[in-house]
Amino acid sequence: MVGGLDEALSEARLLHQEIIRYDAKLKLRIHELPEKTLNETEMLQETRTCRSIISDISIRIEKLALVPARLTSKNDRQSVLAQVNEHTKELEASKKDLDKAAQKARKGMEIRNRSRLLDGDVMVRRRKREEAEVEKKGEEGGERLALLVQRMASRVGQSEDAMRDIVRSSETLGKTHEEYHSQGAFIQTGNKLLSKWERRELTDKILVAIALLFYFAACFYVINKRFLNKFKF
Repeated sequence: MVGGLDEALSEARLLHQEIIRYDAKLKLRIHELPEKTLNETEMLQETRTCRSIISDISIRIEKLALVPARLTSKNDRQSVLAQVNEHTKELEASKKDLDKAAQKARKGMEIRNRSRLLDGDVMVRRRKREEAEVEKKGEEGGERLALLVQRMASRVGQSEDAMRDIVRSSETLGKTHEEYHSQGAFIQTGNKLLSKWERRELTDKILVAIALLFYFAACFYVINKRFLNKFKF
C-alpha cells in the first residue's frame, strides 16, 4: 500500500513538472506568434504546433486528475486536485491567449499587406516620377546636344573659312615672294648693268681726257712750230 502511494505521489510530481514545462513552452510560442508569423501559412503552422502542445498538456492534466483516487491522504488529494484546477485554468487561459495572438498576427499581416500595397503605390508613383524626370533630362540633354552640334558645326564652318583665308593668304604671300624674288633678280641685273655702265663711263672719261691731252699737245706742238719759232733770236 505504501509502495503504491509513493508511486502515485511520484507520478503526480512528474506530471506536474511536465505540465509546467509544456505550459512554459506554450506561453513562449504564443507570445512570439504575432512577430514570427509573416504570412498565413506560417501562422497556421505555428497555431497547429501550439494546439499540439495544448493537447499534450490536456492529456497530462487528465492523467493528473486520476491520481487523487489512488491517494489515501486527504491533504495529498486536495493538493493534487488544486494542481489539476490550476493547470486547467492556465490551459484555458492559454487557449484564449492563442486565439488573441492569432487575431493579432492576422491584423499584423493585414497591416503589413496594406503597407506593402501603399508602399507599392508609392513606389509606382515614385518610379513614374523618376521615369518622367529621366525622360525630361533626356530631352534636355538632347536639346543641349543639338545646340552643341550646331555650335560645333558653326565653329567648323568658321574654321573652314579661316583655313581658306589662310590658304589664300599663303598663296598671296607665295606670289608676293615670287614677285620679290623676280624684282630682286631684276634689281641685281640692273645693278650689274649700272656697274658696267659706270665702268664704261669711267673708261670713256679717261679716253676723252687722253684725247683732250693729245689734242692740246698737238695744238701746242703746231703753235710752237709755226708761231713760237718766228720769235726766236
